[in-house]
Amino acid sequence: ITRGCNSPCAKACAASRMHPATASMSSDSCSSVAVNAAAVRALAAHNPTVSLHGGDLQYMTNPFDTWSGFFHAISPLTRLGALHTCVGNHELEGLDEYELQYRRSFEGHGFTGSTLDYSYMDFAGVRLLLMNSESDLFEAGSAQLQWLVRMLEEVRASSTLRFAIVAFHRPFFTFSKAKPRFAARDLLHPILRDYGVPLVLTGHNHCYEHFLVDGVHYLVVGGGGSSLYSIDSHIVEDLVPNRLKARSTHHFVVAERTDEHMQVTIYDVDRQEVLETFTLDPSPVQAPTR
Repeated sequence: ITRGCNSPCAKACAASRMHPATASMSSDSCSSVAVNAAAVRALAAHNPTVSLHGGDLQYMTNPFDTWSGFFHAISPLTRLGALHTCVGNHELEGLDEYELQYRRSFEGHGFTGSTLDYSYMDFAGVRLLLMNSESDLFEAGSAQLQWLVRMLEEVRASSTLRFAIVAFHRPFFTFSKAKPRFAARDLLHPILRDYGVPLVLTGHNHCYEHFLVDGVHYLVVGGGGSSLYSIDSHIVEDLVPNRLKARSTHHFVVAERTDEHMQVTIYDVDRQEVLETFTLDPSPVQAPTR
């Protein structure tokens, strides 16, 4: 996965070819607390080829949580393979944090055609798309949304890519503390559904939730180390049958690609157990009906 991947944080890309086709995801970490270190160690034991972060890498307003602390805490993963990130709201806390810290650290991540705000990589027959929900992703006709559709069109036309996985920070489906942006969901969900995206990874709410809507698995994986939220702050009765699993716990996701499918496993760090596992084996993508 080295093509177009030239950021300092992704310098381990070349070595990643020696590893099994395994990707990991965590979000909303807090590098100053012990649970984050425990989560990173447990995740590193799965030897991921590529590690994704769903945003809120650190909390600059917390004097004990720093950018240097984040990179030290995440180093067991960056020794193993590439690190790619989504922009979270805490990457935009002021003091030119986005320009001075995020840009300096992650400029150039992703394959050719990526930007700092949104990027992609093709990994074991799957396209990974990391979007920026703090920018124009949720605006009809925006540059980022048009880019996403082009990336999905390429997957549909490809003979080597089976499907795409999309990640961004703010969740579409959640009953936890921060409510989803409903207009944004109404705009984006039909696109993801019609292009056969089987999995969407988000964070922001510090808990685990798994919704299945129109064949799309929506995960909230915000339990990377920060203080936890309730899973039932804003219950939407019509969506209760769609929520398959939820738990207020620290956790991470591992997705392993086999010849036939992708196995997704969520590990509970606090209880040191498997929280949930399911398989992605989507049907061939048909032309969207839009």
